[in-house]
Amino acid sequence: MALTITEKILQQHCLEGNLTQGSIIQVSIDRIMVHESIGISIAKTIEKLGVSKLKAPDKIVSFLDHWAPAPDENAAVMHQNCRKFVQHFNISHHHDVNGGVCHQVMIEKFVNPGDIVVGSDSHSTTYGALDCLGIGLGFTDVALAMAEGRTWLKVPEVMQVRLEGKLAEGVTGKDIILYALGELGTEGADYKVIEFSGEGVSSLAMDDRFTICNMTAEMGAKAAIMPVDQVTREFMMQRGETDLKEVSPDKEAVYSSIFVIELQSLHPMIAAPSSPANVHPIAEFAGTPIDQVFIGGCTNGRLTDLRQAAQILSKNKVAPGVRLLVFPASYQVLRDAIQDGTINCLIDAGAVLGPPSCGPCFGAHLGLLGPGEKCFSSTNRNFVGRMGSKEAEIFLGSALSAAATAVAGKIVDPREVADA
Repeated sequence: MALTITEKILQQHCLEGNLTQGSIIQVSIDRIMVHESIGISIAKTIEKLGVSKLKAPDKIVSFLDHWAPAPDENAAVMHQNCRKFVQHFNISHHHDVNGGVCHQVMIEKFVNPGDIVVGSDSHSTTYGALDCLGIGLGFTDVALAMAEGRTWLKVPEVMQVRLEGKLAEGVTGKDIILYALGELGTEGADYKVIEFSGEGVSSLAMDDRFTICNMTAEMGAKAAIMPVDQVTREFMMQRGETDLKEVSPDKEAVYSSIFVIELQSLHPMIAAPSSPANVHPIAEFAGTPIDQVFIGGCTNGRLTDLRQAAQILSKNKVAPGVRLLVFPASYQVLRDAIQDGTINCLIDAGAVLGPPSCGPCFGAHLGLLGPGEKCFSSTNRNFVGRMGSKEAEIFLGSALSAAATAVAGKIVDPREVADA
């Protein structure tokens, strides 16, 4: 029988159950990611279960990234408790406040093709850009996975999103996923796996692929997958990984639905308040004044994003009255951006550099918005109150569009600033 990538990976990891759509199966896990945001709930659940020893602590990767470094006493206590838990259960892969955003560090060091990786965060879908199943779980399921080294899943539907053609100048991976969100909606992939295919995938840099897979979570996707190609292999070779478990779909694989995106027809996109699916061409909101611009997070805080912003800012300055905050996604990204001069370029243009952390993205630490303020953010969510005041408004777009907006002081098509 012809199989999708999803079906092949589940088949390789299945411990118990029938691999038919809708069935409940038990699968082994290659990696478990946990961060402090719900780490305490996980620790309490493990204590209630009476677990004295975790099944495979070497497969667990822990992070302090949401409140990093601790902004208040409550966060400091939370971090203390997380560190005690890590020490008690001999979790060797622990990243303290000097690590970076969990999803970025995971793809830099721990995720491999063919894996099943579960995480205590919905944006664990990011990992699928490396040809694996990256799945976000609730704290109870993560606690059980840590205790047992396996988890249960309902065998999902698999839909195909086919990328055809090549992006025009000034259009990015963020614009692809925003367009898809606008067309499919926030429930367009509920408990489904999205498998990307088509010649357009191979035209995308890895950082664009990570962005796309990251934001499939906003469609309700259980996971997202992109097949291995030469771009993937080169990325893994830079990590020192050459023996890859590449998984490809069979030519006759059957999908529940197919959605085609013609990349050459796309324009820079924007998600207006207050849903990531409230998507429009950015030109429709051109001229909207902006108080703050944020570039960073697990969606668009990577080296490609910072370099794109620097291209805009190398010949321009941040507009008066606008705050441009830049939070690299990890310390590796920060080091690379320092070495190639990107950071100096951003700072010279007027950007404020923050620590590699989740920062302003989720509204609990650094760079929060006041009532009535408008923010252009390169992150993944713009819900009411997401980044501070419930009376603030958040627009989502690419790092390129964010940088152009910071220069103009108002929302603008990045191609207009780049050509100026």
